Amino acid sequence: MSSTANRGDLAGFRTPTLRNVAATSPYGHDGQFQSLEAVIDAHVQVLPKREPIAAQDKRDIVQFLHALSGLPPQRPWNYWPGG
Repeated sequence: MSSTANRGDLAGFRTPTLRNVAATSPYGHDGQFQSLEAVIDAHVQVLPKREPIAAQDKRDIVQFLHALSGLPPQRPWNYWPGG
């Protein structure tokens, strides 16, 4: 049984948070991306239409990801059963 004791959670996993992602470079499974901009460019390459992203849109995404930096909330808001 999973740590939540909920049968629907069996073999499930917790999705990692994006909190402090701007401070955790390099990015990618093997650390091949040195910046958030490079990660965004790589993701755009696999979009169905492969259309380039507008420079302002990329800046907005990076700014949003930087806005997620900070201390994690205290319990009960950051509570995960069993961990």
